[in-house]
Parts: sequence; structure tokens; C-alpha cells
Amino acid sequence: MSARENKSPTTQASSTKVQILENAVPLFAEKGYRDATCAEISKQAKANIAAINYHFGSKENLYRLSLRRAFELADAAYPFHGGLEENAPAKEKLRACMEALIRRNYDLGPAGHLNRMINHQVSRPTAPHNMVMQEITQLQGNYLFNTIQQITGPLPEPLMQSAKMNTIALCIFPSLAPAMQKFLFPASPSPKEIDEIINRQFHFVLAGLKTLKVG
Repeated sequence: MSARENKSPTTQASSTKVQILENAVPLFAEKGYRDATCAEISKQAKANIAAINYHFGSKENLYRLSLRRAFELADAAYPFHGGLEENAPAKEKLRACMEALIRRNYDLGPAGHLNRMINHQVSRPTAPHNMVMQEITQLQGNYLFNTIQQITGPLPEPLMQSAKMNTIALCIFPSLAPAMQKFLFPASPSPKEIDEIINRQFHFVLAGLKTLKVG
């Protein structure tokens, strides 16, 4: 009896679910929610198309879990917390967040899948927006929000959210604007160039946060 025949139905089902998810992540990253079809995902995973509904319930839920899996891959390579202790200085934590976002942006491998999925949603939103925002907020948005608040002190919610979104934009915007990307890096950026842009963007954000005040 072959190893495949020895597998129990539960083991086979688990294996199929993993294969679907592992193939969905890069396809969603490459094509976005709308253009990465269930048929293509199931074909890549060598699974029946009905297996997506069986294991995930819907394409939307598969996308939700793909975001979480993409975050795991990104965070393993470029930790959003930067390996810092909870009581580390807020400025160090902010720099770690920004460094993770920027490095993921220029990673062409699995660690860059999350940013590419987010970029699709920003440039041409096709996935359920509320679900995407909820997931990203839970995965990394709340931590960034709290870190910024440690620097600025208590501010009105709209102002805090604006500060968070502007910080994120400075990290990921070049990848959404091909002309800017080409201006910044005519060729693929070198490690030194990435270090320089991290440093520039961090100091730019830090200077901006210092100007925030009520009224």
C-alpha cells in the first residue's frame, strides 16, 4: 500500500486545505482578489474546485485566511515588532514598524506577499473592503496606532487615524506609483539604498508627529 493510500481521510483533508491556502496566497498577491479565481487556485493546489467551499466556506473567507498566512510569512522575515520588548522606547518601535513595511515592500519572495495583497486593495479595491481593513487593523494596525500614540500623547481619534495612515502611506506609496518607484530606484534597490529610505522616511514621520496637537 502506498503512502498516499495510507493517509486517513482526515489527513488528506488537512493536506488539501493547506495546499489550497499555500497556493492562494501567491495568486492573490500576484493578481488581487478578483482576478485570482477559485478555479485557478484549485488547479494550482491540484484540488477539486469544490474543496474551496468545503474547507473555507467561500472565496472571501479564503482571502481572509490568506491575509493571515501572508502576514505570518512577512512577520517571520521582517517582524513588525522588530523583536523589541513591550516596554521598548516608542521611537524604536515606530522605526521597527516602518522598517518591516518598507523591507516587505521590496521583497519579491513570500515575505512580500502581504504588501502586494494590500497594494492591490489600495490601487483597485476588489476584495470586501471592511473585511480587509478589519484584518489588517488586527494584524498590525492597532500596534502601529498604539505606538504612534505613545509618541504624540492622546489626540482625537480622527487625527490619530490620519497619523497612522500617513505613516503607512510613506512606507508603501512608492510601490503604488511606478513613476516614483523608477525615480527612486532606476534599478532594483541595493541593501544600502533600502537602509537609506528607511532612515529618511522614519525621520520624516517622526518630525511630522511632533507637530501634531489639538486645535
